[in-house]
Amino acid sequence: MLTYVYKITVKETGQFYHGLRTIKKPNRSPACDLFVTYFTSSKTVKSLVKKLGINAFATEVIFINENHGEGYFLEQRLIKDSIDDPLCLNKQYFDFGKGKTIFSNFGNTHSLEQKERWSKIRKGCPAANKGIRYSSEKKVNMKNKNKGRSYEEIYGDQAGIIKEKIKSSSQSRSPITSETRLKLKAAQSRRTPESYRRAAEKLKNRVFSEETLFRMSIAKKGKPAHNKGIPTTKVSCVICHKECDVRSLGRYHKHNP
Repeated sequence: MLTYVYKITVKETGQFYHGLRTIKKPNRSPACDLFVTYFTSSKTVKSLVKKLGINAFATEVIFINENHGEGYFLEQRLIKDSIDDPLCLNKQYFDFGKGKTIFSNFGNTHSLEQKERWSKIRKGCPAANKGIRYSSEKKVNMKNKNKGRSYEEIYGDQAGIIKEKIKSSSQSRSPITSETRLKLKAAQSRRTPESYRRAAEKLKNRVFSEETLFRMSIAKKGKPAHNKGIPTTKVSCVICHKECDVRSLGRYHKHNP
């Protein structure tokens, strides 16, 4: 795979956009890709292309490398340096020092009342990507994307920064407070034999749908039983006096006491 960082400029207005592109097809160069088959992932840029046409833009390839991590770091640094420029079309970048995404505030005139209304509207709403299911092929590709690769291979010269950030993040986690411990203890104290009995009664006569049973069967398929390898107690049957598994005792000798 080939990764390149590019800059697109609107000739008439001077507006510009920094982006990163990874070419997965072999033998394809940035010159045959940028503004030929690829027109950025920005909706703003795409709308300008549709309005002004391809010839209204100037393209520049800034960086070419096979290391995606180095290209990504460069792209974010370029956006960070120019995010406050009114001509910059990029709306956000990831600040590695702060460990979070920084959004552009240029032209943001929303009042506090408007922000509170948006907050109330979104409260309780699920995330936009909730419930999205990936195909088996997509999951395998995501799993194997960086499998076996070191931090240096993924992030290049910035590998040390990433390692230090992960280390400091794990060390800066706040310990469980005494208040939280009291809440956990109170929740645990509510679990009594009576509460377990009521829960068991609710599940005792529960009827699963055919679809649910099918999904449960697929989930367990190929997996060993939870009690596999655990020795069971042997007992002597009171009817036939044969030694048998305690779990199978009532399976063959159904009788009235």
